[in-house]
Amino acid sequence: MAGKINALQLGQQNAVQAASAATEDMGLRLWRTTAGDDLVLASVMPGRSRAILIVKPDGTVLRGYADISIRAPADRW
Repeated sequence: MAGKINALQLGQQNAVQAASAATEDMGLRLWRTTAGDDLVLASVMPGRSRAILIVKPDGTVLRGYADISIRAPADRW
């Protein structure tokens, strides 16, 4: 997916929208966060070495991996 989005040479916001839409079309839910100027799209499911998408300011989409954990117990919400 990242390669196809990169070929379109979209800006950061459009690349995030394209990556989000493609991922959600596969039935997956995402959350977004930032890491400096990068936008990160990650699974809502916790786990080790989960696939993430990193969208650079120029719109380049990179695939990476991260350990995802729940920040607060569910009963606090």
